[in-house]
Amino acid sequence: MSRMRCAEALVKALELEGVRYVFGHPGHGNTNILDAIYDSPQIEFMLTRHEQASAHIADGYARISGEIGVCCASVGPGPANMVMGLATAMAASSPVVAIFGGVISRWVGRGQLQETSPFYGLTDQSFVQVLQPVVKKVWQVQHPDLIPEVVRKACALARSGNPGPVAIEIPWDLQAAYHDYAEIPSPERFRYAGRVRGGRAGG
Repeated sequence: MSRMRCAEALVKALELEGVRYVFGHPGHGNTNILDAIYDSPQIEFMLTRHEQASAHIADGYARISGEIGVCCASVGPGPANMVMGLATAMAASSPVVAIFGGVISRWVGRGQLQETSPFYGLTDQSFVQVLQPVVKKVWQVQHPDLIPEVVRKACALARSGNPGPVAIEIPWDLQAAYHDYAEIPSPERFRYAGRVRGGRAGG
């Protein structure tokens, strides 16, 4: 059993996936994630001047390296700026994982700073719907226990079948919360099996 901030659990799960770089732009909604990356012996944060550039660079990195490209943004305008970069990754079948902050959990629907859901409660019009056409799946993490599992599923889905981008939203109060993690399991046990392909006829 290990007690750590949820942002640390996120970064440790990324380390197990072999992630070496995170491309992104800082803001109040992802500072806990950036602090955890700073403490990582494996992952280096690569500062970009704009969130759209973060997504495009993660896409380019995935194409060149064959590895997952990871990009990170704050909340509100930050991930919104990533949309075109993620759409490009989707068109190019690039395995990209976009991680961004969400608004404070207990204030959702109250019109807080940079909240995309209107204050009168139509949360079905949230920013997640903007992302859905340009990614394979979006996760909105609401409990600390789910962070390692979501990272594992996101990376597996980004790599599997026709590769493509996925997105993870983590509220910024949840990033800072401490939680007791029993284990962050190795993702190798959960990889999707590759399809067996037939050989050439007469071979």
